[in-house]
Amino acid sequence: MVNNVQRVDDTWRTCTKSNSSGTSNSGGESSKESSRSSTPVLAADRTERLRDKMRRRTESGDHWFSLEFFPPRTASGAVNLVSRFDRMGSGGPLFIDITWHPAGDPGSNKETSSMMIASTAVNYCGLESILHLTCCNQTKEKITGYLSKAKHLGLKNIMALRGGRATSSRVTLHIGTGLRAVFIFS
Repeated sequence: MVNNVQRVDDTWRTCTKSNSSGTSNSGGESSKESSRSSTPVLAADRTERLRDKMRRRTESGDHWFSLEFFPPRTASGAVNLVSRFDRMGSGGPLFIDITWHPAGDPGSNKETSSMMIASTAVNYCGLESILHLTCCNQTKEKITGYLSKAKHLGLKNIMALRGGRATSSRVTLHIGTGLRAVFIFS
């Protein structure tokens, strides 16, 4: 396990390197506009909302695409995925999706969790990311905890999904300043 953790750390460091021209290889708006940090902090120039980027691109007739990733089950799989973020990001996706993987303890600090994969993509590789959050069979407290953690990790884009059968209800959560989520289950 120690070897796998070291490999994950090495991959994250590799993912933070720039190419020889000093520009990033990762995606986002374009490979030249990406701003990758070598430490896990949000870059100051990543303030435009993803929905505004999508709207602007659609209105201007520019084509865009996204990539979706399912979190791996093993630490070596996480190393493999993170090492490929740079290459896949060089194709210029507007954003990437990270699916919610309930069997892999998605909200944990494990390197294979959905949240940690999304956090790595955003904070180390500079890729605009959307974290899927499956709400079925989750308590309000658990969802609130996931949203708070996502905010703390710098994950600004969350796609809340029902994910299965649920009773009809509407839940609105207010979690600190600037974070509000509305879930409609039907």
